[in-house]
Amino acid sequence: MLTIYDLKKQTMLTQPEFFDLTTAYDTLSGVSFVGSFKIIEQELLPRFKQIKLILGMEDQNDKTNRG
Repeated sequence: MLTIYDLKKQTMLTQPEFFDLTTAYDTLSGVSFVGSFKIIEQELLPRFKQIKLILGMEDQNDKTNRG
């Protein structure tokens, strides 16, 4: 699932085509929860000169009750 907020239009974009939105940019900053770094290597590194990402991964083994 991809969620993008358009700062200029002050609205959420539904079902955006990410790479169409980034064609005029050479820097990417963002937050991502990814299951694999493969998409970063194959899709992002070839498209951007500079990438700043905060990466996270959900802990599938977390059995604690946070109720």
